[in-house]
Amino acid sequence: MVSLANASTLQKDSSWIERIRKFVTETLEDGSRLNSKQLNRLLGVSWRLMQIQPNREATESLIKAVYTLYQQRSLLIPVRTLLLKFFSKIYQKEELRAYRIRYRSKVLSRWLAGLPLQLAHLSSRNPELSTQLIDIIHTAAARANKELLKSLKVTALQIYDPQEGTVVVLPAESQQLLVQLVYFLPSLPADLLSRLSRCCIMGRLSADLAAMLIGILHMRSSFSGWKSSVKEQNGSVQLNISNVDYFSFLFSTLTGFSKEELTWLQSLRGVPHVIQTQLSPVLLYLTDLDQFLHHWDVTETVCHSLLVVPVRSQSFDVLQTAISKHLVGLTVIPDSTAGCVLGVICKLLDHTCVLSETLLPFLASCCYSLLYFLLTLEKGEAEHLRKSKLQSHQMEPCDQCGLQLTPQPPSASHASTQEFLNFLNAMDRAEVNEDLWRKDFCRSAHRTL
Repeated sequence: MVSLANASTLQKDSSWIERIRKFVTETLEDGSRLNSKQLNRLLGVSWRLMQIQPNREATESLIKAVYTLYQQRSLLIPVRTLLLKFFSKIYQKEELRAYRIRYRSKVLSRWLAGLPLQLAHLSSRNPELSTQLIDIIHTAAARANKELLKSLKVTALQIYDPQEGTVVVLPAESQQLLVQLVYFLPSLPADLLSRLSRCCIMGRLSADLAAMLIGILHMRSSFSGWKSSVKEQNGSVQLNISNVDYFSFLFSTLTGFSKEELTWLQSLRGVPHVIQTQLSPVLLYLTDLDQFLHHWDVTETVCHSLLVVPVRSQSFDVLQTAISKHLVGLTVIPDSTAGCVLGVICKLLDHTCVLSETLLPFLASCCYSLLYFLLTLEKGEAEHLRKSKLQSHQMEPCDQCGLQLTPQPPSASHASTQEFLNFLNAMDRAEVNEDLWRKDFCRSAHRTL
């Protein structure tokens, strides 16, 4: 391709360069019939024109012409992909300029601001195109682009919808970028955190990505040292998560089920997936193995987030208050929820924590139900036997008693089980010395499970 002009002949060639510019602009504005090969050539000429005459007015007219074409809804995927790459190239060039001489095209800003909504609407219809959009959005968000962050804040509920949102319908690589994008959001309100919690527990994100998301939210909380707001050099402001919303997110993720799902479970009776024993008023709903394993893995990260809160008793008090409010009184509890709650309680429990009288009977009932389930497993129930082994290995040595769980077949632990049941009976009758019960609870629970 012949060079359009050079520095020595630019003034002399300006008239025919202007005619080329006019032709390119008009063709792009009415470019519905352009195929990808023709468009690629026109965009190449447009880019060259922007280099040899880098004045604002001329550049803006070309960008506006490309944007006019970009806004057409009936474009073929190869055509839209070329336009995306062209705009991305312009944006990256602008960002490389020194801040004091940087010129922000109004059309380019409008294009950037529209990307999050386009991503939400595109969803999984074209994963490759969605990936390109995410790459551009991620880059602009990391550079704290005001227009994009403002738009992202508005569309976040759509993008992170746990049912049909972009974050749960794309491949893992794109999901990871969208999870990382949460860090740059200007604010993280309660309704968005609720959706993020559902994304974690529904299995639409892998356990590793759920752990990454929980870690990012911890970084945005006051417990990581994040101030109430962080102001960037360009003036954008990021707000931290309120402590109330953060703990609510952790508890919702820990339970593994929504309020509506738990309410629905209360009506289940006499079905194979619900087991009960006369020893406990709590019935266990048996989850499938994949759901159980995912819930178990995610709980490990939740537990870590609770453990790193500077004041251990604060985490414990918030957790037991939430359990008393939302779980105590329920008749049917998922087996993963019961196991995860007991596991986290054991890990958080130390000499600074005091269990409430409301919570003790509930924990005892969950223990009874889980023990009955584990001790009555048949050898052929391979799926549930794996749950038993997982629970046996779950807890690390706790701060209170320093004991490590020793995996044992249920049939080999009758003596320790009886000891634990005797302990629970005593606890129900309020005959346990408050100074000694924590250590006994941990020891007998470890021996049993």
